[in-house]
Amino acid sequence: MFKVSILTINKILYQANAYSITLPGGDGELTALPGHTSLITPLKSGKIIVRTKPGDEFPKGKTDEFEIKSGVSEIRNGRELIVLAEI
Repeated sequence: MFKVSILTINKILYQANAYSITLPGGDGELTALPGHTSLITPLKSGKIIVRTKPGDEFPKGKTDEFEIKSGVSEIRNGRELIVLAEI
């Protein structure tokens, strides 16, 4: 698992530990898993999907979803993902 923080310019919108996160990357959808290489990437309008329990592709899994207008994400050492978003 890794730590996920979704921030806006004036507040912390969301913080949790996650198994994966799917982002609307500037060049297409991007899914990050724990251990992902460090990366900074722009985000376009779309949906962020955070999977906080295993088996999220099935009804018993847990996902949290957020619509954004734009933003930027940073993956730090495969252990933390920070999103600064405009919502």
